[in-house]
Amino acid sequence: MKLGKLNRRSLVLGGTALACGSMLASPLIAQGNYPEKPISIILPTREGGGSDRVGRAFVDVWKTHLDAQFEFEYFPGAAGQIGYENFLERDRDGHTLLLSSVMPEVIMMTLQAKTIEPGRDVTWFPEFASAPVSIWTSASSSLSSLEDLIEEGKKRTVNIAVSRLPHPASIGVLALGKATGASFRLVPYGGGNPAAMATLSGEVDATAISVTVPLTLGEKARVLGVFEDENPVAEATGNAPTVNSVIGGSIPPLTQSLAMAAHPDFLRDYPERAAMLRDTMMQSINSEPLIAALAKLKTPRNLAILKERDTNQVVSDVAALAHEFADLLSEA
Repeated sequence: MKLGKLNRRSLVLGGTALACGSMLASPLIAQGNYPEKPISIILPTREGGGSDRVGRAFVDVWKTHLDAQFEFEYFPGAAGQIGYENFLERDRDGHTLLLSSVMPEVIMMTLQAKTIEPGRDVTWFPEFASAPVSIWTSASSSLSSLEDLIEEGKKRTVNIAVSRLPHPASIGVLALGKATGASFRLVPYGGGNPAAMATLSGEVDATAISVTVPLTLGEKARVLGVFEDENPVAEATGNAPTVNSVIGGSIPPLTQSLAMAAHPDFLRDYPERAAMLRDTMMQSINSEPLIAALAKLKTPRNLAILKERDTNQVVSDVAALAHEFADLLSEA
């Protein structure tokens, strides 16, 4: 269903474009005294939600490096599609950015808003807050390791709770099942809290969700694995392994992460502005003020410390998996 009039040009740029923005060809449009007015940040979610709180914490630090004022606009609905369509109608001169909950919204584009394409219509700066998807069970469960879960899935269909079907956690479970031959059934609960309670009560065998959820449960939860290159909170999760290290696989990082996004046209027409945004963002990421700000939101320190990686390449990998599992991820 079309939710808004779109007015955009097609331009495919590689995921490294932001990293080398200052090395692009001479700008087609004068850079000016940027920013010349407040930068509008569009959120495809509601005001006061988790993305809003963390995004504002980041912006409060970012504006100490970038001489700019910021305004926030909210367009919740349709799993983010309404916000993206509003974003694509705006000028592409660097005075409008999108605050993206990256992977759920990439899945939304793949399954639902198929006229919006990652890389052609939106490209991402590096993540500034990220928590890997974990798979975990209750401390009282007989499943003591990821290997146990996989072996159980080879004997019977194992029920795995997720907050909703179109989600990076769902992709992780499906990819794990495909890689190992284990049988997993996704059970959507309409939110993280009910999914977690279903695992603690024994209603399901395990939950796949951001690692922040079992961290808040402490000794009640047993983390079996994380879908990341490395476990950023290993000590707090009983040295839970990465899923890939257990199965010898190559499932891409699956996270609940936030990043600013822009239209690729902006990178082409205003490379100096794009470089300025990226450079000042990188000064903010991993800074002590940002870590302290996120700590006030009960974000563990190690989830605020990010290695720089190509967000756009991860997006491409996740979009490919969303295409592969599209039928299983559809709430229809």
